[in-house]
Amino acid sequence: MAHPGKAETADGLSSYRAKRDFKRTREPRGGESAGADLARFVIQEHHARRLHWDLRLERDGVLVCWAIPKGLPESPGENHFAARTEEHPLEYLDFEGVIPQGQYGAGTMKVWDRGTYECLKWEPRTVEVALHGRRVNARYALFATAAGREPNDWMIHRMDAAADPAREPMPHATTPSAARMSDQSCVFLISTYHKLTKRRTQPCDWLIPLLSCCCSRPRSSARSRTSAPMKTASRLKT
Repeated sequence: MAHPGKAETADGLSSYRAKRDFKRTREPRGGESAGADLARFVIQEHHARRLHWDLRLERDGVLVCWAIPKGLPESPGENHFAARTEEHPLEYLDFEGVIPQGQYGAGTMKVWDRGTYECLKWEPRTVEVALHGRRVNARYALFATAAGREPNDWMIHRMDAAADPAREPMPHATTPSAARMSDQSCVFLISTYHKLTKRRTQPCDWLIPLLSCCCSRPRSSARSRTSAPMKTASRLKT
């Protein structure tokens, strides 16, 4: 894994690709080249084994990433843990969907915020950025707390004053909103549930709450192909 001070380009995605079976997951394999004038960022709400947020910063042709269990701190008086993870391809800036069970990071992923950022400092153990997104518009500092040249344990600190109390806060619930789930995601989840039931296998802990979301979603005119599975979902006991 490359440290933040030197994100690799040619081989920077080798760790990312090694953890994924692209025949099973719809995650991007990579290959897009940088084209934007301003560096981009994305914050993704990731319902894996535990809810967390993935902060990804465009740097040297890849996305440098941190997983933040408690989300971005909303005041300078608190620091949150941030785990350094492998670089991701630039296509991940737009990725949303369900990562299949058995794959690395299995669960649902939703873009929570995206935009551009100014790089204030980029050193091996310290990164300072000014994020300019739809929801977040503030400066943040990430600093390593573990020893070594490529530390995995970091903290994230808000450098600006506390966030406006009227702004939309980061969600703390472990179940995603029903409205955020696509028809395709619901069909996949229902199919997975039936396969596990036929095998007399206990469904994984994240599946049942997601099925509840499928059952409570408002119906849309574009769901004619999924009406039968959705009727099945409404009869599931959760």
